[in-house]
Amino acid sequence: MGAVRGIELRSTHIRTGDGRDVYIPSSQIFNEPLVNFTRDGLRRLAFVVGVDYADETEHARRVLVEAVQAVKHVLQDPAPGVSVSALLSQYQELEVSFWIDVFKPGVEIPLVRSSAMESCRRSLKASGFTLSADVTTSVLLDSKPQARLSVSLQPDDDNSSR
Repeated sequence: MGAVRGIELRSTHIRTGDGRDVYIPSSQIFNEPLVNFTRDGLRRLAFVVGVDYADETEHARRVLVEAVQAVKHVLQDPAPGVSVSALLSQYQELEVSFWIDVFKPGVEIPLVRSSAMESCRRSLKASGFTLSADVTTSVLLDSKPQARLSVSLQPDDDNSSR
């Protein structure tokens, strides 16, 4: 992904966002589908967040939509959306999707996505939701006091002169 810098008979020169120059053979461009992310400037971004099964999904969806709508550069039309994307063993996964216009000055995809994620995290926490991740927590149910072993180290009489 990058900006087209030149089109030649044998290859197309693309400059990537991280400064690499990529030369794509013309045969590949002619024989493979070509995806243009910037023809109209609109890009759909998405990420997932996990919430506890004890939390109300519909309420979480509303909180997430409001949170992402408040982020600078997120478009209101097409509107952001949130859907349940997976029911995992430890949590339910919600996918947050939204649109940006990459032709607007100051719009940087990673920064807008990061701002949206942080806004959603803060909003969920402020609303009392339990954010989840793919982790397992072990809880010790029978917590009887353990006997302590005390060890005293004393020099061995035979080895004390060494």
